[in-house]
Amino acid sequence: MQIRFLHDQSDYGAANIFCSQDSTNVLGAINFTTNGGDKHVNIDVIKNGIIKANDLRLIFEF
Repeated sequence: MQIRFLHDQSDYGAANIFCSQDSTNVLGAINFTTNGGDKHVNIDVIKNGIIKANDLRLIFEF
């Protein structure tokens, strides 16, 4: 399984997804960094922690 977070149909670099599994149970969390990048962590840094978006998506790919 792969989890992706998209901002206007592109991977969103400021969304960090963490998962932990114990047997058949999975716990997940998403953290949005305010000092990271939009499409890349360091290249296009988000100013003032604010983005404009027409579409935000959380996708689970199996």
